[in-house]
Amino acid sequence: MALELLEGEYTLSIIHSGYSAQTLKVTVLPKELVAKSVELSPASMELEEFIVLAPQVEGSVASVVAEERNSESIANIVGSEQMSKQGDSNAASALKRVAGVTIIGGKNVYVRGLGDRYSATELNGMGLPSPDPVRRTVPLDMFPSGVIGSLQVQKSFSPDITGAFGGGYVNVRTKTNNDEDYVKFTLGLQAHSSTGESATTYAGSDSDWSGYDTSYRAFDGALQSVMTPVVGQNTPSIRGLSNAELQKLTTHRAYNKEGIDVPFGSDMAFEVAKNITLADAHKISILGTYSYKNTAELREYTSYDYIISAAGEQTATPDNTAATKLYNNTIRHGGMLNIGYEYENFDAKYTKLYVLNTLDQTRDIQGTFGENNSDEQQNYLEWHERELDVNQLNLGLDYKLLLKNRVEMGGQMATAGEYVPNDVIYDYRKLSNSDTYTFVRNQSNLEFLNRETEDELTSFYLKNKTNIELFSDEDYVELGVSMEDKERVGRVQKLRVQSRLTDEAIISDGIDTIMNYPDPAELRYLQSYNTAKR
Repeated sequence: MALELLEGEYTLSIIHSGYSAQTLKVTVLPKELVAKSVELSPASMELEEFIVLAPQVEGSVASVVAEERNSESIANIVGSEQMSKQGDSNAASALKRVAGVTIIGGKNVYVRGLGDRYSATELNGMGLPSPDPVRRTVPLDMFPSGVIGSLQVQKSFSPDITGAFGGGYVNVRTKTNNDEDYVKFTLGLQAHSSTGESATTYAGSDSDWSGYDTSYRAFDGALQSVMTPVVGQNTPSIRGLSNAELQKLTTHRAYNKEGIDVPFGSDMAFEVAKNITLADAHKISILGTYSYKNTAELREYTSYDYIISAAGEQTATPDNTAATKLYNNTIRHGGMLNIGYEYENFDAKYTKLYVLNTLDQTRDIQGTFGENNSDEQQNYLEWHERELDVNQLNLGLDYKLLLKNRVEMGGQMATAGEYVPNDVIYDYRKLSNSDTYTFVRNQSNLEFLNRETEDELTSFYLKNKTNIELFSDEDYVELGVSMEDKERVGRVQKLRVQSRLTDEAIISDGIDTIMNYPDPAELRYLQSYNTAKR
């Protein structure tokens, strides 16, 4: 194509519907021929069709949103990804952000204001025993975040959940097997605002760091056998033991308090995943986790009691005032083992979960108590072990009988328990304002409290799901049955020790000295029991 132009600079644009536009500058000189060559590229290119597949990541924000959107009931889901970003250490701390859910005491769940007696807690859709002697639900602080894939909180009833549902349903779903092989190991150091401050504690056993008492605190020998009640038998009695024997059997450990600087806390976690393929058809996946956490803290607070008159008027000044120094050391550890197997349309999964939560606590309370405004110094030495041990087996089979079906069955054996080997409670009192705190006859007490709870649960379920595609591809009919057998045994033993010394002979020495009077007859031993089975 030839163009006749006047001398000068020009900008030429070549535009065609089938090609990309091109622009170029041309300088025209007098009596000269200027030639330009332009190569045009196609406006678009047609590519082959391709599909992008994004696997669903367990516990991710996207999977959680999708599950909540597709749920037939009112439910909230908290995934492991969200828990990790928020720094949640256990299930209880993660549920604090769920609307309508309140966590009482850092472990018990209240849904829409209804207490834990109206709630149900399950693990992977199967009921759990409880280590709490006065509650049937499992304290949620027992589930470390490392074993949780997601948490399901359901606030409305549906036929697939337990009939014990009354106000809320919490399903703790453990992590499933991962497609990737990996090993994770973490170490941490923690500090509380009270770290380094002076606190009081007591002598424990060499194994306290592990959360196990190993029989240091419990009574041994003849006293332990006599003090253990048996369901269906007569209440045991210590009347067959002399004062000298009782004194010897109750002074097997130290009860005096001792000073300590609040230490740093520590935590450790380990996780490993491995996948094995046999003969290109049999797939085995293994996921194991273990975590250990030790935290210490000191809290100080003051409580006040006021008197309210018959006219409903409160006194201007408190009737009783008590200052408390609370030092506690919490040991949490446990782990999970998941073994999965897949072959064509059959799959199986075994889950083992073990958790131990132990509270080692010392309470010092000093102030006035009761109608007589008794000036007291109360001391509490406490050790509480809570244990949960779960074994689950789940099987699934996809088959076609006119329509697509899936049958699932599973069984569980689980035990839970609380072990309080011997909480020690003793108090000193003042006979007058000018006196020192002493172990007063017939008023001061040294109490030993032993409490054990054993909760066993066996459960089984069988269900079949049939896709009917009546109105949409997601329509289905599901029929099933579930059964469980639960047994709980609880024992409470109390032994109270008093001084028989006269007021003139009362001393203000440490409790270990008082327990070792040269004359055992100067001590008085009283016992009480409570045992139940259901």
